[in-house]
Amino acid sequence: RRPFQPAGRRIVAGRESGPFEPNSWMNGLLIIRGTHMTLESTASLKSRRDIVGLLQAGPWLIRQGVVEPNLETGRLASRTFICHDDRGIWTIGTSGPCSLQELATLLTHPAVSIAIDIRQAVNLDGGPSSGFWVKRSADNFYVREDWPVQNYIGVVARQ
Repeated sequence: RRPFQPAGRRIVAGRESGPFEPNSWMNGLLIIRGTHMTLESTASLKSRRDIVGLLQAGPWLIRQGVVEPNLETGRLASRTFICHDDRGIWTIGTSGPCSLQELATLLTHPAVSIAIDIRQAVNLDGGPSSGFWVKRSADNFYVREDWPVQNYIGVVARQ
């Protein structure tokens, strides 16, 4: 791949780029249709007609509240992830170095479930391209990535 070429499919404002790789480790899709956001499997994607935003990522960490089987346990890396509960509460976050199995187990821990009972979670990235930035009125919070990346997910508060 060339530098800054996306791994997997991406749709931004209706424009597609990157290869769609339904059988790769990137088996999760963050999809925006209108103002509705979902996490779906690559196998479920039938039509792209009404999609305004899509990011192919993975692997899945949690589906239907259950940790995915056979997640890797040996490679420790910083991680970024996105998840939601059954009430429509979404969370995006980052972790320190951990395996995918450790992250999924942490996300289903009872202490986390008090705040959000995660039903689905997808790993967005791991390693040196993981970053996280929050703009606040008083100060900013930034977990700096180690190398530049081409894409990001932006979350804006509703007015």
